[in-house]
Amino acid sequence: MSKISRLSLLKEVVVKDNSSKMSKDKGRRKTRGKSREQAKTEKEGSQKTMAAEDPTNVERKTQRKQIVKFVKSVLEKGPQGLRSEFASMKRGNDFEKMKAFKSAQENGKIVTKTSDVWIIIEQVEHIFMLCNLLEKGAKKCFEYFPSKDKGTLEFEDKDQKITVKFESSNEMKFEKSSKAKVIETVFLVEGPGGMSQKTTHYHWVDWPDRGVPAADMAILELLAKARVSKAPIVVHCSAGIGRTGSVVMIEYIMDQLLSGQQIEESDKILVKIREQRNNSIQTDQQYLFVHQILMNYFLEKKLFDKEIKEAHLQFTNQYLKCVQ
Repeated sequence: MSKISRLSLLKEVVVKDNSSKMSKDKGRRKTRGKSREQAKTEKEGSQKTMAAEDPTNVERKTQRKQIVKFVKSVLEKGPQGLRSEFASMKRGNDFEKMKAFKSAQENGKIVTKTSDVWIIIEQVEHIFMLCNLLEKGAKKCFEYFPSKDKGTLEFEDKDQKITVKFESSNEMKFEKSSKAKVIETVFLVEGPGGMSQKTTHYHWVDWPDRGVPAADMAILELLAKARVSKAPIVVHCSAGIGRTGSVVMIEYIMDQLLSGQQIEESDKILVKIREQRNNSIQTDQQYLFVHQILMNYFLEKKLFDKEIKEAHLQFTNQYLKCVQ
């Protein structure tokens, strides 16, 4: 199975299966509550993941050459070249499906059964929410989770009952300096058959629709935290293509990097993602953001020589002008 086929791009969520273990587990897990030891292991693991798996800690000369090749290709294109590349890429439109999609909307939100949503993500331990419930006065997302004030939400449909209980919530403190505001909330999800699981919900509060946040290491830290888990990852925004598509593309490339595979050309990666989620990555700013994040990551890992550092600085200055 190709890597991109593991990305199941749904109407409102993108699910990435990080392990073949999930396909072997045919029965529902009756309990998924984390013990203190498990929680501690995940916390320690999330702090070590990027360091343990990054290419500077592994003797892979061939891979380093591939990274440099990828970097030079990006730097040679520059922000303007990448914008032209993005503009030339085909966007698909299925108008009949779009009409059906619009008819299923009510007041700016998708009409769906929230109990079904939680059934779908029963085995999910990490959810990335990249939008707000309301943006510029418009409803962008249904409130499928409880706040601290509400405490508990119950969803019922026929013989299914899902209870989502609020446990804790804090604003994330990133290891690297970041301007991102992300609220980390833990829920206890209880459902049919005695299912019980703790799910961590990351709400990125200040990522603008059709725009980009600061290109710091925040998104990579979030992905590293989720990568520790063997369960799927759920990512969603409002339409599920712009902000969500950006995160999926970053993780796709990071997965290739950390697993020692050859990094594909970014335009080919976007084509593959769009084959599963039409029009993923809405704007050239988002396409540039993906590349700026990766360039900054490689710089931090000291993979650049003096010449590439200078080219990276020029790239960054041009990038900032493009996204302002």
